[in-house]
Amino acid sequence: MKTLFKRFNVKLTAIGPVFIGSGEILKRAEYVIVDNGKKIFFPDMGKLYKEIPEENKLDFEKLLCGESVDGKKNMRLGDYLVNQLKWTDIPKSVCDPLRIVIIPTDETKCFKTAMNWKIVKENSENSYNEIHDFIYNSDKKPYIPGSSLKGAIRTVIAGDLNKNLDKMKKKDILSVLMRAIKISDSLLIERKYLKIYRKFDEVAQKGKYSLEKDKISHEIPLARVCLAPKTPINFGMTIDLSILEQFFGENADKMVKQDWPLQNVEEEKFTSDFINYISKRLQKRYHTYKQDYLHNFDHTNKDKADKAQGKVAYLGGGAGIYSKTAYLDEYDKKVEREKNVQKVLDKQFSSDKNAKERRDHMNKKSLNKFNSEGESKCKCGKCNSKFSNQIYIGDDSTAFGVSPRAIKLTKYNNQYYEIGLCQFEIEEVG
Repeated sequence: MKTLFKRFNVKLTAIGPVFIGSGEILKRAEYVIVDNGKKIFFPDMGKLYKEIPEENKLDFEKLLCGESVDGKKNMRLGDYLVNQLKWTDIPKSVCDPLRIVIIPTDETKCFKTAMNWKIVKENSENSYNEIHDFIYNSDKKPYIPGSSLKGAIRTVIAGDLNKNLDKMKKKDILSVLMRAIKISDSLLIERKYLKIYRKFDEVAQKGKYSLEKDKISHEIPLARVCLAPKTPINFGMTIDLSILEQFFGENADKMVKQDWPLQNVEEEKFTSDFINYISKRLQKRYHTYKQDYLHNFDHTNKDKADKAQGKVAYLGGGAGIYSKTAYLDEYDKKVEREKNVQKVLDKQFSSDKNAKERRDHMNKKSLNKFNSEGESKCKCGKCNSKFSNQIYIGDDSTAFGVSPRAIKLTKYNNQYYEIGLCQFEIEEVG
């Protein structure tokens, strides 16, 4: 059988910050603010340890282990270096530009002025309890693994298959498609696009439960190293048509439907069909997401996504449960989607083993009543004693008008951004 390869370029342009985590989480004792508060430095702890005077090394080890130093708990590395060691600058032997990330303030000047390694005292704007780092290659250059984009494309296709096929048939076809589609890691990305963004939550206010104005949205002392908005990200994608031709040729019973584009492997027609299919699927998913979910919040990037004609995808961490599941396509009704989302959130995030029991009981009896403190009370005469003094919202959809109740954002220069939102463009190579 002849081997037919169709090659495509996939170009993403970040609309909001994009986070692909390396798994490394840096605590407050592992970073220092430098360069007049414009940058964060993640020192090589081995090199830094060598510069610590012998009489201070035990205290430094305690600091890294989260123990008290000089009677102070949770001391920050910058405070330790300035107050305990009386340092004003980072030692030259420790300085490394590849371990610098920008705090997005006046970005235009960040790389146009000489680097200042003077240690800066932290404040509420540049202080974080932990920082989740980005993924790099061996030369500390950021990139995005091809698997991240492939996962996003898989979700787009899976949602369509869910509507047309039974579970086993869908699994077979999806497996073959993912074997035929091969995506390279992105081209290396310049470090100047890396910025620190603080996590920001906004709670929906479309249900029975109303928060005080100052509690609707709030910053969290957790930050991520992300690719900044407007970052160009480029991938190479190859589709092996021989795999599809063999599968659909030998399994006529597994055809999705007569006009489904990805089973038509005629070389001339496949390219345009594939590009149109992916584009339309992205547009449809985003339209549903916008109508059912985003409209419940005041701060989103709907205007920017609309300029991209809805050809957008959410990539990486912090993008929300809908970006990782096929619920937007699998269920026609909003209530069905939210019911399944609620089940996932119950299983993954509930720290209270009785949470699901309470929710099921309260929803079944339809006894939710929200008081001024936002507590959900059941008047069945049994829960008041069993679940006393516990704040619990029985149903996000009822209480807040949507599930999940909060959207994950970040804020920069008085503008809000959705994490992971990217414009998606695809074109054939050659």
